[in-house]
Amino acid sequence: MISRLEGDVDSRGSDTDQSSTSSDATWHLHYDTAVIHAGLDKTPRHGECTVPVFNSASFKFPSSAAADDAFSAVPDVQRWVYSRFGNPTNDAFERRMVALEDGVDAVSLASGAAATLTVAMSLARVGDNVIVSNFTHGGTFHQFKLIMAQMGVESRFCNTNDLERVRSLLDERTKFIFTETIGNPKFSVADLEPLAEIAHGAQIPLVVDATFTAAGYFCQPARWGADIIIHSATKWIGGHGTTLGGVVIETGRSDWQSNVARFPQLHGREFGSDKVVGTNLYTALGSRAYMQMLKWDFMRDTGACLAAPSAQQLCIGLETLPLRCERQTNNADQLARWLRAHSRVAWVRYLGFEDHPDHALAKKAEQLKVLPSLMRSS
Repeated sequence: MISRLEGDVDSRGSDTDQSSTSSDATWHLHYDTAVIHAGLDKTPRHGECTVPVFNSASFKFPSSAAADDAFSAVPDVQRWVYSRFGNPTNDAFERRMVALEDGVDAVSLASGAAATLTVAMSLARVGDNVIVSNFTHGGTFHQFKLIMAQMGVESRFCNTNDLERVRSLLDERTKFIFTETIGNPKFSVADLEPLAEIAHGAQIPLVVDATFTAAGYFCQPARWGADIIIHSATKWIGGHGTTLGGVVIETGRSDWQSNVARFPQLHGREFGSDKVVGTNLYTALGSRAYMQMLKWDFMRDTGACLAAPSAQQLCIGLETLPLRCERQTNNADQLARWLRAHSRVAWVRYLGFEDHPDHALAKKAEQLKVLPSLMRSS
C-alpha cells in the first residue's frame, strides 16, 4: 500500500497542477512519461534507473523496538516486514498505478480476480447487499452470484445505466455499486458520472473495474467519480501474457469512508453495535483508511499477495502501454471497417461505429475507438 507521490497525470497527455504529498516538488508528468518514471525511488540506493526485484520473503529490523513498531496497528510510514503484506517492488508498481489512475493509494494483488473478491469481502458482510452491473466479466459474475451469496451477501444485478433501477435497489444495507468501464465481452460502456452521484448520495463507494480502459490510458474513472478502481493487470498492464496480477486503487473522490453506520470496520467498531474493538483507521488515516484495512486485514490474511518478480514484470509492461494501445486501436479500427464491408460477416460490434448501442457514451467518456470489435461470421 502506498500514498500518492506523483502529481496528476492526464490520460490524454496534458499535465495538471496538484501538490505532492511528499517533501519533493510537485511532479508534472505526461502520461507517456509516468508509465516509465512514476514510482521509481528518487534517491535509489545503488543508482538504479529501473525497478529492482526485492525477492525476499522477510526483512531485517535494526532492533526489537523497530520490529515492534513495524507491527503496530497503524504504521505512520511504510515499513517492510513480510512480503505477504508489502514489498518494495510491489510498492513501485502501486505508486505507478496511483499516478496513472489519479488516485491516492493502491494495493497490488495476485490477480484481477483476487482484487475484485478481496474488495467485495472487505466491504460487505452477512445480511448486506451490493448492486452489480449485469454486463460484467464471467468470472466476476460468478464471484458475486455464487461466492458472495455463500457469504450471506446478496448481489442485486441490473443494467447500471438504468439509473432509476439502481436507485430502486438501494437500501440501508447496500455497501457499494459495482460496474466496469467497458463490460466484457459486449463492450457495454458505463455512464460513470450519474452512477457516482447515486453512490455518493448514499455515502457508499462506486467500485469500477477499469481493466478495459488500460490503466487510465483510455479513461480515468476517478475523473468521473469512481471511488475504488480495480484492474486485472494481467491484460493491458502486463501486455505480454506472461504475468498474472491485480491492483486496487482508492481515488479519494468522496467521503464514503466517514460513514460509520455502513462501514464500522474503518472506525474500530464492531458490526451491529457501538462497541470499540480496534483502531479508528479513518481518524488516523483519512482517505487512506480503507486501503490500510484492505492490506492488513484481507490481503495479508488471505495470502492473495502479488509476487515481487510479477510486480517488476507489470512495471515493464506499463512502459510500452501507450505504444501498444495506440497500435491496437488503429489496427482494431481498420479491421472493424474491413469486416463490416466483407460479404461473409453478419455483424460487427465496435464502439467506433455509430450503430453500437453505447457509441454516444463511449464518446462522452473519451473512449471512442479504443477496443477490438466483437464480430460473428455468417
